[in-house]
Amino acid sequence: MNGELLVVGADRAGAFPSIGAARAAARPGATISVRPGRYEENLVVDRMVSINADGGEVEVHAAGGSVLVVDTEGVQLRGLRITWPPVCTFAAIMAAGWVVTGGAGWLWLAALASGGVLLGRCMEKWL
Repeated sequence: MNGELLVVGADRAGAFPSIGAARAAARPGATISVRPGRYEENLVVDRMVSINADGGEVEVHAAGGSVLVVDTEGVQLRGLRITWPPVCTFAAIMAAGWVVTGGAGWLWLAALASGGVLLGRCMEKWL
């Protein structure tokens, strides 16, 4: 990591209001420290950074779309709870070229030949 530290949280003066805003300002190798709370956003990580919960529960919730998209060689996430609405979209996933490779209960994992991985959950029974 490059030593750059960015802080996210409404309880800190000068902190970023969202993880996405901190990520946009971060240089590759930065550490983003997230104060406890619920952050409603869709994260797109396009550079190598470390995103860490700082001293309590951090929930990242996406009301729609992808809760986390990683478009870089690597990202490190620590202590984050990632949530999204329970939606099942197997037809759309398979139409986009994804192959559902496994599932347990309401969770499923899909893979793309180019190396992408997608994790989802469903409210309906998967057969």
